[in-house]
Amino acid sequence: AMWVGYVRFLADMGAAVDDSQRPELLAVCARACRNCSWSVELWIQHMRSCELVDPAGAYDRVKQVYARASQASLRGYSEYLRLAEAWCGFLVRSWSAKPTDALVTEM
Repeated sequence: AMWVGYVRFLADMGAAVDDSQRPELLAVCARACRNCSWSVELWIQHMRSCELVDPAGAYDRVKQVYARASQASLRGYSEYLRLAEAWCGFLVRSWSAKPTDALVTEM
């Protein structure tokens, strides 16, 4: 619960600070997911943070995070479904913003 709160705090602050502070958010997310790999909330927040930090280059980062999260030992099927829902939500947001061949192939 502490990691989740801290990552959410940084994400909220990331929207208010300049671009130079945002990469730190990804480092904290990676550390949180490494230490609490069973937490779907942390994996989802990591995916969303990738969008926040670099919207233009988020696709590859989010895909990597999703792949690692899919292999993590989450607590049950419902958490894998939440993870897949977050991935699909990212694809829809990305495709709505700017359709690309890579995104169309994924969908």
